[in-house]
Amino acid sequence: MLGILRCTRHHAAAVVLRLTLMLGLGLGLGLGALHALDGTITDVTLGSTTAGYGFKIYLPPGYTGGTGTYPVLIQWAGIGHEGNGTTDLFKIAQIGPMNLLTSGVEAKFRNAIVVAPQRANTGGSPYDIRLFVQYLKGAYRIDPNRVLMTGWSAAGKIVWDYANYAAGLDGNGVSRLSDQCAAIAPVCGLYMDNNLGNPLVPERQMKLPEWAFHAFGDSTNLISNSIRWMNDIATGYHRSLDASDPGYTSNVMANYPSGSPSASASATYTASYDPSNGWTWTVGAVATAGQYPLFTVYPNGSHGTAWTEAYDANSPLWDWIFAQVNTAPTITALANQSVAVSSATAALPFTIDDPQTGAKFLILSASSSNLALVPTANVAFVGTGVNRTVTVTPAAGQSGSATITVRVSDGLLSATSTFTVTAGAGGPTNTSPTITDIANQAAVAIGTVIGPLSFAINDAETALGSLSVAGASSNTALVPTGNIVFGGSG
Repeated sequence: MLGILRCTRHHAAAVVLRLTLMLGLGLGLGLGALHALDGTITDVTLGSTTAGYGFKIYLPPGYTGGTGTYPVLIQWAGIGHEGNGTTDLFKIAQIGPMNLLTSGVEAKFRNAIVVAPQRANTGGSPYDIRLFVQYLKGAYRIDPNRVLMTGWSAAGKIVWDYANYAAGLDGNGVSRLSDQCAAIAPVCGLYMDNNLGNPLVPERQMKLPEWAFHAFGDSTNLISNSIRWMNDIATGYHRSLDASDPGYTSNVMANYPSGSPSASASATYTASYDPSNGWTWTVGAVATAGQYPLFTVYPNGSHGTAWTEAYDANSPLWDWIFAQVNTAPTITALANQSVAVSSATAALPFTIDDPQTGAKFLILSASSSNLALVPTANVAFVGTGVNRTVTVTPAAGQSGSATITVRVSDGLLSATSTFTVTAGAGGPTNTSPTITDIANQAAVAIGTVIGPLSFAINDAETALGSLSVAGASSNTALVPTGNIVFGGSG
């Protein structure tokens, strides 16, 4: 069912003309997607698509007939605003971005898609939410690098939980980062590790642009919930960069401007985190670029204070969140390598990083242009965090060249470093070791031991301690092989 709730056109004939045009284009797109009129809000009811949710959707002016992609802001609703996804959809327009849009406040959203989902509970599991994100990216022209989320109260926890989930691995050990958000804004959310399928690992979010909001006096969802998220994220961030300080523990409220972590300040303040300098508090609701997480605390107040302020039409949240975009990771260059046949390269150092994703959660992979010489399995990575090494082991006895491509990905974008490994021909040759002659020995009495007899060994490519010395006898009845004994080293 398609229901137009509001139209920015004020002339009745224009509305009829737009609606007729949409129907002529084939408005019903089956269960894949139902499109709204540009600049309006549409109810897409539960069951009318494969989304798994009913939802309201706002499409920006110019969407129809265009080819460009748009950021999407997904708004999750707290308790009291859940519903059946059909006749209850009006509830999800009572707070947040969708409320502003239904009230005629469009300026901040005219270049974005805004979606407000609903079903019987407040959002479902992170798994369900990921499927919904995938549905939206398939049904609408969404920029996958600009998926944005916000939610209030119980849905603040949903947003945090999803960011935690999307930075983890699925049951097959495959990263879910391809469906991670570019930014999140949890409002007076909870911290509850109550989903065994999604254990909370806050450090997964250590570089994700996120801005949390809470009223100091919230007695429903205590501010300690947001404080715990802030501290756990910052603690993981610091420890990941400074392995020499494993005992570091963040305390965002240590220098809260009230002078006491247990007392509210008289004004709104925002804390920003820099792993080198810790937390810095600034008066007002302000975003410091590149320093995340951000944490705005409103003085005193109640449970509704945070969403009333954060979702105000003039809130700085809107400009901040729509400015966020996932960007590609980086990797340093690797030099070409030459090795002897049947020899491996040294452990080659390189570094990786990403502006929005912690280095330890980035995805490393390798490919070889010559699998006979270097099977992909023979490219091995070691290390965590920013500093890594790669070792390439050509197949035994094989010579030639292979181009090795090392790729680092954040799930959406990637960067590569390419180098050549040459084994044997065109590179060092593995020459035979040498051994000095041992003179023939004259006849000796039966039962007499010959020796010790001195000799020397050497090798141009191999350390002497790694060479193997063995003996054999042409007459094992006279001299069993076991009776040839070696001594010495080097």
